[in-house]
Amino acid sequence: MEWKPSLSLGLVVGVVWVLALLALGGYLVVRIWYLPVSLHSFVLALLAALAVLVMALYCYRLYGYLSLRFSLDGERLTIAWQGSRHIVPVALITEARLLGPARIRLWGSGWPGYWVGQGSIDGVGKALFFNTLFPKDSVLVSTADSSYVLSPADPSSFLHELHLERQGDKSSTAAVEFLPSPLGALAIWRDRPLLAGAALGLLADLSLYAYMCWRYSGLPERLPLHFNVLGEVNRVGERSEVFWLPLIGSLVLGANLAGALAVHARREAVAAYILVIMAALVQVLLWVASVRLV
Repeated sequence: MEWKPSLSLGLVVGVVWVLALLALGGYLVVRIWYLPVSLHSFVLALLAALAVLVMALYCYRLYGYLSLRFSLDGERLTIAWQGSRHIVPVALITEARLLGPARIRLWGSGWPGYWVGQGSIDGVGKALFFNTLFPKDSVLVSTADSSYVLSPADPSSFLHELHLERQGDKSSTAAVEFLPSPLGALAIWRDRPLLAGAALGLLADLSLYAYMCWRYSGLPERLPLHFNVLGEVNRVGERSEVFWLPLIGSLVLGANLAGALAVHARREAVAAYILVIMAALVQVLLWVASVRLV
């Protein structure tokens, strides 16, 4: 049998946050549209991009809310969330009950009415929370080594079925398993040097946009954009064309990071490092060209 989570205020809070961030991003875009290019407009654009990024993260968390499931198949309890699965053999469960009033400390992530992550419960110890209810209304499931706080839509039915399953054969030797989502299983998230290199490349590209915005108001309407091998000007263009330099940096960075993600997934870490280093070098060359140009 399968249980969806109890619907709660958490869904409404998440949707409100998403809409608020969308409105904030839209407001900032409108403000930027009517402002001259400057460092101030760059900061507003950066805030708008940050609002969109945070909104995307909230949407992903809402997907987790809607994908949360608790199922019993006779031998195991499966907790599914955002494509990942915690599999707990029924034979290992030592306790299953309503949690009731308890002192709880949480350090996972979530908002009122929706909490997923780690925490601790006085008298129980550390626990994993997959919760859309007030903790006292949630179900506590414990094994000898771990505990889970769950919020099935019908706690009484869930506990009844789990009790029936626990009356069966308890000779299973299976262990508790965690199967991460395909995205979460990627080894690249644990490669800190590679992530640091990607972050530095992104920072260099963003700072180049900031530099161009800072210098833009002082540039002439038309300026030399290309020189031949003798150092003679062979192309003059609009000053807005200077933004092609950071844009090229963004395209190269995006393509190389996508390539690095793909080859790293095939356990070709060296190739991934080469792609990230090349992207970083391109940012350096674009910075040199930009300083010489403007």
